[in-house]
Amino acid sequence: MRRAQDQFAKAGLQVVLVGLGSLPEAREFQAAFGVPFPIIADPEGRLYAAYGLKRMSILGFLSPNLAAKTAATLARGHGLGAPTGDVRQLPGVVAVDPRGQVIYRHESRDPADHPAPEAILEALAGGA
Repeated sequence: MRRAQDQFAKAGLQVVLVGLGSLPEAREFQAAFGVPFPIIADPEGRLYAAYGLKRMSILGFLSPNLAAKTAATLARGHGLGAPTGDVRQLPGVVAVDPRGQVIYRHESRDPADHPAPEAILEALAGGA
Protein backbone atom coordinates (compact mmCIF):
# COMPACT_ATOMS: atom_id res chain seq x y z
CA MET A 1 0.00 0.00 0.00
CA ARG A 2 2.84 2.33 0.83
CA ARG A 3 4.32 2.17 -2.67
CA ALA A 4 1.00 3.33 -4.13
CA GLN A 5 0.33 5.99 -1.50
CA ASP A 6 0.42 8.83 -4.05
CA GLN A 7 -1.87 6.94 -6.43
CA PHE A 8 -4.43 6.37 -3.68
CA ALA A 9 -4.30 10.06 -2.74
CA LYS A 10 -4.72 11.15 -6.40
CA ALA A 11 -7.76 8.90 -6.64
CA GLY A 12 -9.22 10.61 -3.56
CA LEU A 13 -8.88 7.52 -1.38
CA GLN A 14 -7.85 7.42 2.26
CA VAL A 15 -6.07 4.24 3.31
CA VAL A 16 -6.67 3.19 6.91
CA LEU A 17 -5.11 0.05 8.36
CA VAL A 18 -6.80 -2.07 11.00
CA GLY A 19 -4.75 -4.25 13.31
CA LEU A 20 -5.58 -6.72 16.04
CA GLY A 21 -3.07 -5.28 18.50
CA SER A 22 -3.62 -2.68 21.18
CA LEU A 23 -3.30 1.05 20.54
CA PRO A 24 0.28 1.14 21.94
CA GLU A 25 1.19 -1.83 19.71
CA ALA A 26 -0.34 -0.08 16.68
CA ARG A 27 1.67 3.07 17.40
CA GLU A 28 4.83 1.03 17.87
CA PHE A 29 4.22 -0.80 14.57
CA GLN A 30 3.55 2.49 12.77
CA ALA A 31 6.77 4.05 14.08
CA ALA A 32 8.95 0.96 13.56
CA PHE A 33 7.91 0.50 9.93
CA GLY A 34 7.27 4.12 8.98
CA VAL A 35 3.65 3.42 8.12
CA PRO A 36 2.23 6.59 6.55
CA PHE A 37 -1.44 5.64 7.08
CA PRO A 38 -3.68 5.93 10.11
CA ILE A 39 -4.08 2.68 12.03
CA ILE A 40 -7.14 1.56 13.95
CA ALA A 41 -6.46 -0.75 16.89
CA ASP A 42 -9.11 -3.48 16.93
CA PRO A 43 -7.91 -6.04 19.50
CA GLU A 44 -11.35 -7.66 19.73
CA GLY A 45 -11.62 -8.02 15.94
CA ARG A 46 -14.92 -6.17 15.71
CA LEU A 47 -14.22 -4.59 12.33
CA TYR A 48 -13.00 -7.90 10.95
CA ALA A 49 -16.28 -9.49 12.05
CA ALA A 50 -18.40 -6.57 10.82
CA TYR A 51 -16.94 -6.93 7.34
CA GLY A 52 -17.18 -10.71 7.39
CA LEU A 53 -13.46 -11.45 7.20
CA LYS A 54 -12.84 -15.09 7.99
CA ARG A 55 -10.55 -16.88 10.40
CA MET A 56 -8.10 -19.50 9.21
CA SER A 57 -8.58 -23.08 10.29
CA ILE A 58 -5.93 -24.74 12.42
CA LEU A 59 -5.04 -26.87 9.39
CA GLY A 60 -4.41 -23.66 7.44
CA PHE A 61 -1.11 -23.30 9.28
CA LEU A 62 0.02 -26.54 7.60
CA SER A 63 -0.78 -25.31 4.09
CA PRO A 64 2.10 -25.81 1.60
CA ASN A 65 1.11 -22.49 -0.01
CA LEU A 66 1.48 -20.63 3.30
CA ALA A 67 4.79 -22.40 4.01
CA ALA A 68 6.12 -21.33 0.59
CA LYS A 69 5.05 -17.70 1.14
CA THR A 70 6.61 -17.70 4.61
CA ALA A 71 9.89 -19.09 3.24
CA ALA A 72 9.90 -16.45 0.48
CA THR A 73 9.31 -13.70 3.04
CA LEU A 74 12.16 -14.93 5.22
CA ALA A 75 14.44 -15.25 2.16
CA ARG A 76 13.81 -11.56 1.38
CA GLY A 77 15.12 -10.74 4.85
CA HIS A 78 11.79 -9.94 6.47
CA GLY A 79 11.23 -11.35 9.92
CA LEU A 80 7.90 -12.61 11.14
CA GLY A 81 7.90 -11.01 14.57
CA ALA A 82 5.90 -12.09 17.56
CA PRO A 83 2.22 -12.44 16.74
CA THR A 84 -0.35 -10.34 18.58
CA GLY A 85 -4.07 -10.77 18.67
CA ASP A 86 -5.91 -13.60 16.97
CA VAL A 87 -3.30 -15.39 14.82
CA ARG A 88 -6.09 -17.18 12.96
CA GLN A 89 -7.78 -13.96 11.81
CA LEU A 90 -7.29 -13.55 8.09
CA PRO A 91 -6.64 -10.10 6.64
CA GLY A 92 -8.54 -8.49 3.85
CA VAL A 93 -9.10 -5.25 2.02
CA VAL A 94 -12.42 -3.46 2.20
CA ALA A 95 -13.07 -0.14 0.48
CA VAL A 96 -15.99 1.86 1.79
CA ASP A 97 -17.47 4.92 0.11
CA PRO A 98 -18.48 8.07 2.04
CA ARG A 99 -22.02 6.66 2.47
CA GLY A 100 -20.62 3.55 4.19
CA GLN A 101 -21.28 1.23 1.24
CA VAL A 102 -18.68 -1.45 0.50
CA ILE A 103 -17.36 -0.80 -3.01
CA TYR A 104 -14.43 -3.22 -3.05
CA ARG A 105 -13.70 -6.37 -1.10
CA HIS A 106 -10.83 -8.86 -1.02
CA GLU A 107 -11.04 -11.72 1.47
CA SER A 108 -7.57 -13.17 2.00
CA ARG A 109 -7.20 -16.94 1.66
CA ASP A 110 -4.16 -16.99 3.95
CA PRO A 111 -2.19 -14.45 6.01
CA ALA A 112 0.07 -13.60 3.07
CA ASP A 113 -2.71 -13.12 0.50
CA HIS A 114 -2.78 -9.39 -0.26
CA PRO A 115 -4.05 -7.82 -3.48
CA ALA A 116 -1.61 -5.59 -5.35
CA PRO A 117 -2.38 -1.90 -4.82
CA GLU A 118 -2.68 -1.55 -8.59
CA ALA A 119 -5.43 -4.20 -8.64
CA ILE A 120 -7.35 -2.31 -5.95
CA LEU A 121 -7.02 0.99 -7.81
CA GLU A 122 -8.05 -0.64 -11.09
CA ALA A 123 -11.11 -2.25 -9.50
CA LEU A 124 -12.15 1.00 -7.87
CA ALA A 125 -11.64 2.99 -11.08
CA GLY A 126 -13.77 0.46 -12.96
CA GLY A 127 -16.55 0.80 -10.42
CA ALA A 128 -16.65 4.59 -10.59
